Amino acid sequence: HLRVGDDEVPHLVLLPKKALGPKLTMWYWRIAIWTLAFPLIANSWGWIFTEMGRQPWVVYGLFQTRDAVSWAAFDRLKARFPDWADAARAEPEEILALIADVTHAGAKAAWIVEALRTIAGWRGGMSLDFLADLPLEAAFRRLKNLMGVGSKVASSVLNFSTFERPMLVVDSHVARVAHRLGLASSEDLDRAHAELMAIIEPAWDAQDLRELHRLIKAFGQTVCRSSRPSCEACPLAPDCPWRR
Repeated sequence: HLRVGDDEVPHLVLLPKKALGPKLTMWYWRIAIWTLAFPLIANSWGWIFTEMGRQPWVVYGLFQTRDAVSWAAFDRLKARFPDWADAARAEPEEILALIADVTHAGAKAAWIVEALRTIAGWRGGMSLDFLADLPLEAAFRRLKNLMGVGSKVASSVLNFSTFERPMLVVDSHVARVAHRLGLASSEDLDRAHAELMAIIEPAWDAQDLRELHRLIKAFGQTVCRSSRPSCEACPLAPDCPWRR
């Protein structure tokens, strides 16, 4: 539904009584319309979008690798350590052998062990359930205190989980698109996350922000790519500061 306010700027209403701010509305609405063609494109070219969001292991820092590789690494890790407490007691070398094909595997193996040990020390167990009782920003900061966890992973844990907290997940695709459209001052993930969260409507819930992430990420993967972006085919090109 569209609602026109006193400023005559149409506001996109996704859920009852929920509206985007004027600046973000224009870009979101155009991207949303463009993505209506995605099913036909995917059917023709075989593009498969495998990241469905609900991946509880995001805290372990595997997102820099292709999804298929990350899934396989997680499966091996979980098969070897059905109880995360056992993984916390393992040595990084043992973890490394299981995730060797992910990018930066050596660093991530150390991060996994350190993060699990830190979580165990917080409340004497491996559960993060207590985060649900913390204010959003406090829960976000607590996760970022874990070794190897930045704003992207912390937001993923809070949004792409049963926590259902209203945090926008900003990965490299979202940051790139936001920067090129003038919504973020740089492609740095932490900075882009802070700047985008500052213009997100407070009424937006976890589902809204999850959908926003999905749409912008898909747009960044298929059109506004890091290298060789399809500016000539981009419906946002006439108003894009980066293109101009």
